Amino acid sequence: MSSLGTTGYTVLNEDADMYSVIRPAEVCSIETAKSLGIFDKTHYYKGESRKNVRTFSPATQRDAQRPFSFCKESAPGALGEDEAARPMCSLIAPGLIPKRGNTCGRPDGECPPGFTYDNRTKSCKKPIRAVKQKREQHCSKQWHDWFTIPNFGLKNGYEMVNGQCLEPCPENTLPIRGKDPITNEVRGSDSIKQCVDKIEYIGGKYQGEPDFCNLSWIKRLSVKMPSLGEEHVSKYPLFAVSGSQALEQAANEGVNDILKETLRSPENLAPHPEITEGVCAKNVDTPERLQEAYAICKNIQQNTSQAQSKYIEDMSRTLKMVNNNINPQQLRTDILNRFQVLKQACHYTFCDDTVSQSERAKLIGKEPICLPKSEIQRAALSSRDPLTSQLSSVPGDYPDQYTESAPAAQDRKVVQTFTKRIVNALLYLLTYLCIFMGVYYIIDGILDFKSFPGTQGYAAEIYAATKMKMATDQKSVNAVVNAAKK
Repeated sequence: MSSLGTTGYTVLNEDADMYSVIRPAEVCSIETAKSLGIFDKTHYYKGESRKNVRTFSPATQRDAQRPFSFCKESAPGALGEDEAARPMCSLIAPGLIPKRGNTCGRPDGECPPGFTYDNRTKSCKKPIRAVKQKREQHCSKQWHDWFTIPNFGLKNGYEMVNGQCLEPCPENTLPIRGKDPITNEVRGSDSIKQCVDKIEYIGGKYQGEPDFCNLSWIKRLSVKMPSLGEEHVSKYPLFAVSGSQALEQAANEGVNDILKETLRSPENLAPHPEITEGVCAKNVDTPERLQEAYAICKNIQQNTSQAQSKYIEDMSRTLKMVNNNINPQQLRTDILNRFQVLKQACHYTFCDDTVSQSERAKLIGKEPICLPKSEIQRAALSSRDPLTSQLSSVPGDYPDQYTESAPAAQDRKVVQTFTKRIVNALLYLLTYLCIFMGVYYIIDGILDFKSFPGTQGYAAEIYAATKMKMATDQKSVNAVVNAAKK
């Protein structure tokens, strides 16, 4: 029988009726050998490990001269700490032992079950498993939708239709819904699988409305690694990740795709139009998001130059993590343009001047943040800058992370409505008709298609009828005059 003591396993020697203490390193070595499947109850270990790996047992001759060990032993400390032991290279995997070049591996050169040999690092590593959600969860709202999906506040997003997960509509378009996404007023029938330009949707009601709220732009332009990876993992407790592998898995999956979306070319910002203001306040603004954005903007207001330097540093590191072939020094102008738009977003989100008239700072009990005009000047932007081009050259652009397990419908494209086609056809017809009639009357007035003799006869008839009428009228006048004389 045995019991666990403070210094290891205490074994009762019933024959001698006395106790003997087993060193923690011996217990650690036995447990590690069992986990590797090479434990032998007679000789401690199987195979070559039998002669090469320490047992930490006083019964093993010249044990200290063996070149390898499964566990590291620590002696009792001066402050009374107990003797202890732990597996070597346990940060990589229990049971691996030190190899040349400070790498870890099994004594026989093989990797334990569930691990693979990395030839680059010359060590055993656990394969990174894809960080994916279950299919039925794909079309539910994701934590990052509010700043990665255009027109999120107008109910654009992933949708499950007849078992198919439809992708969001691209920028400046919306899915065709029978109900107004804001007022719920019935305006027609649904055609969810199709996207329509906002200029055509509901009579152009949302034409000119921006695709993202200014608060969304603050988040889009401030996400960076490794903090985004940590946030991404924290939002998904169901991810099949554990220990030190979690961040690496997230960084190699959805996080990179989120970054490729948020790092796309920005646009110069302005105060929200009336409709957008209501949409953002209702569907995007939350105290948590406002608090996070306020902290970012307050730091920019108080330490603009330092914040800019830090932004360049963080963005450069993030770009290298997304694509190691990118040279951030060549993209400095594009990075600075994004910082300029970030300042615009901060000003128009938290400033209460006569232009912005925002109440968001007061909603979270903070003072307004208003930046000088020189800090929010319009940047020289293009729809596809070099930074965006370099990111687009890398496979796996957002939102491919969703379509692998739940393919999106291929027919959700931007379409032209029948109404626009009919209106265009009528306009062309009316134009041609006006041109034809105008030309006809001009020619008719100049040439007059009647023959000359016919015109002469028609004039004679008019002249004769006129003379007859005049004679009749004259007789009537004479009769009246004669009657008056009598």
